[in-house]
Amino acid sequence: MTRRLVFHSLLILLSMLFACLGPPPPHMGSDPIVRIGLMQNLATVRFQTPDKLSLAHPKGRLIARDVPGQSWQVTIKRFEPARIEYRLLVISTRNKDEAKAMADKVTDAGVSPKMIEERPDYDRLWVAQNATNIYKVVLREKFTTREAALAKQKELAEKIQTELWEMVRKPAQGTLELKNLDNGKTYQLPNGFQVIADRVGLSNVAVGAGFHWEGSENRVYRGRVEFFIDRFGKLTAVNILPIEDYVAGVVPSEMHHGFPPEALKAQAVAARNEIFSKVGTRHLEDNFDLCADVHCQVFSGINRQTANTDRAVKETTGMVMKVDGAVIDANYASVCGGQTENNENVWNGLPRPYLRGIFDGNGRPDLLGNSLMDENTLLRWVTTRPGVYCNTLQGEIPAAMEYTKKYFRWEINYPRQELQDLIRKRTGEDFGDLQDLVPLARGVSGRLMRLRVIGTKKIFEINRELAIRQALADKTLWSACIAIQKSGIDRNRLPASFKILGAGWGHGVGMCQTGAAILALRGRNFAQILQHYYTNVKLDKEY
Repeated sequence: MTRRLVFHSLLILLSMLFACLGPPPPHMGSDPIVRIGLMQNLATVRFQTPDKLSLAHPKGRLIARDVPGQSWQVTIKRFEPARIEYRLLVISTRNKDEAKAMADKVTDAGVSPKMIEERPDYDRLWVAQNATNIYKVVLREKFTTREAALAKQKELAEKIQTELWEMVRKPAQGTLELKNLDNGKTYQLPNGFQVIADRVGLSNVAVGAGFHWEGSENRVYRGRVEFFIDRFGKLTAVNILPIEDYVAGVVPSEMHHGFPPEALKAQAVAARNEIFSKVGTRHLEDNFDLCADVHCQVFSGINRQTANTDRAVKETTGMVMKVDGAVIDANYASVCGGQTENNENVWNGLPRPYLRGIFDGNGRPDLLGNSLMDENTLLRWVTTRPGVYCNTLQGEIPAAMEYTKKYFRWEINYPRQELQDLIRKRTGEDFGDLQDLVPLARGVSGRLMRLRVIGTKKIFEINRELAIRQALADKTLWSACIAIQKSGIDRNRLPASFKILGAGWGHGVGMCQTGAAILALRGRNFAQILQHYYTNVKLDKEY
């Protein structure tokens, strides 16, 4: 599609959205504000406004008011690079005991850790409710290059799981140029300038990075949009908006607007919880609170908002789940497959009492116990269709839920050559020809936590649920709750093919969104749904 057509289609989208949504609603002054990263690592950003815009300084004061124009382009005019130091991060948490426990785990693995206590810049984050210190556990070794840090990370992968932390010692500096594509007029603006308009439409926003729906969309946002030079010397676009506007954009992005109203309310509360629990612990050097994609929560701006989803947000305004007075981390996934997972089996950190794996059907929460850790039981589980809540293959369901059927139980067949090439590409390991894949550890939901890859040249392990899913598919396997079967022998006496039998979609921790919808159809309200998936939580107003 040509650039002219992209802009034309975005203008049409803006017009339709203005007609449907009307003017932006007023906001209470007490409504907390968040900064959401929309686009990163770009040389140029193009956007649309209805007819005019205003420009503000990074600190918020107006630079220019009611500048006419619809099509705009932002580029970097002058640039001074950031100075970066690379570290390997084990965990970032508000829980000091959790940080200490992870430091001990690193020490037990024979690696030297360091615990860093920080008070984040909450004047920037603006979510005052989270004004507590953050505890980071990092490896003591420092690296001058990204490549050296990643090499060390790979070397330690079978001992401990880490994330690359690019610590900005000196921020990037520079000047930005805003060009009016309607008349060619340009404006030289400070790094971090803000655009203020009724709506701002961004072209070609990346979505679903690394997953099977990966692509790009034209999206429209309300609130302010800020542009700045990131630590890589590229452009980042950030939406600055009230929390309730943000939640209104998350709910229909994470759950279909045709799901039952009580399920949409449960999703609104969980999405709000994720803001308060994660701000300050993610995107440590990115100058925004959360990203707009799967890594944090999917936020589509106003593109997908409907009366149903807006009502769910309004009727739960300010509401969050707490345990012992603290806002909880409310993870959720699309289809659990009938059993949810313990948080510590998916991510680094201590077991959280409210994120326990439960049987997602009629019966005791611990009905399955640890039985899905057994390979024979797991095989029976993924090859049958138990009558659990997220089994949408049985009974009447709304049309909006039809898409969930394919994720409950599924199968993928790989010729050996294709699978071994895929694993080599995704892991970077030269292991020769693939001889076998051996499960070594599973969580309570049957999701793989450790997988041994046996090759003719090398044997190695893949640790962690997401890493396993990424290694076994070009676009991240739907779930790690899988049984792996090999069949046939080729002329080299190697397996001819591998079959993956799977259950569910997603990590499985916390609320099963499809199960929540079925519970709503059966008459449960949003509070009952949340209390089913999150153990011993209480609902409370945070503001």
